[in-house]
Amino acid sequence: MKLSKTEMLRQAQQLIDQGRVSSAIPIYQKIVDGDSADLNSISMLGALYVKAGRGADAVDHFMRIADKYLQIGSAASATYVLKKVIRIDPANPVANMHLGELQVQDKAIDSAHNYFIEAGAAFWHKGNIPAAIKMNKRALEIMPESRQAKAALALIQQETEPAPVPKPKKQEITRDLPEIIISIADGSDTVCAPMEQLDAQQPVDSTSDAALETQKEFLPARDEDGLVQQIAIAEYLVGCGQVDQAIRVLREGLLDNPDHIPIREKLKDIYLRSEMMDRASEECVNIAGIYLARGEASRASDYVWRARVLSQPVEPAPLRSSAQASGSKESDGVQGMSSEPGPERRPMFTVM
Repeated sequence: MKLSKTEMLRQAQQLIDQGRVSSAIPIYQKIVDGDSADLNSISMLGALYVKAGRGADAVDHFMRIADKYLQIGSAASATYVLKKVIRIDPANPVANMHLGELQVQDKAIDSAHNYFIEAGAAFWHKGNIPAAIKMNKRALEIMPESRQAKAALALIQQETEPAPVPKPKKQEITRDLPEIIISIADGSDTVCAPMEQLDAQQPVDSTSDAALETQKEFLPARDEDGLVQQIAIAEYLVGCGQVDQAIRVLREGLLDNPDHIPIREKLKDIYLRSEMMDRASEECVNIAGIYLARGEASRASDYVWRARVLSQPVEPAPLRSSAQASGSKESDGVQGMSSEPGPERRPMFTVM
């Protein structure tokens, strides 16, 4: 006898109450297959996947649903589901790409630009250079003055072009010259200083246009105190073991301040401490792009190198002995139905 949707929901809830999360997943899968418009069941199925430690399955589930909504032109539902993906996998390139296009349709240009930049960084990290170029060019289409997109494209070009062969330096021939004594009318003698010393002794005109522009570039923004407070809050949350909440606080700060290096540095550090090397590597790429846009090529190169180091595979950990392995236990249920996924656990690098 075929059960009604109400009866299936009741059975699934009983299993969840008993801690049998994995057993409730097939029931919710049947419900979603029968009613793809039931956003509550769609969300619940994704949450159950996460609680069962199957984050990749949750992402696949939400992406399939999002594709269906995109095909039928249901932008609001597609946006809702894609944001579920971003909460689980913030660096998902396809989800960021689709969200960027959906935000363009809603005339939310700043938000669309940020999604395209994130998609470009994620594609670049995965080695999909054409897609990374496409996303950054898309960001430039909607925001022609985007420093991040220009910097990212310059970085990609620098990375893909072969390094030029350095030309041999010309040997400079120098010789010591005697000091020249000049007699002055008042009877004193002055030793002529080298031109470099004379130039260094001249006061710098702090009112020049170049100096003013430099000062403007690095003046703190009006809301700098608020951003510093967000960083402090994130650090406090990490100390309390609430890593996901800390990451969310910092990413919210980046929505209006994508070029704020201290926030991105703190985000990178949290990723490193949580052993999320892929995301730490992507933040290094973002920081490199900001420095390149400021004309600080050496710093940009340093962060590109860090991104490469973090993206390298590591040696697998040695297998535990059978005595150690016997002490581990697995459980079908997960206590505490929190909606936030835990960080992906990976071996920690020590190079940063």
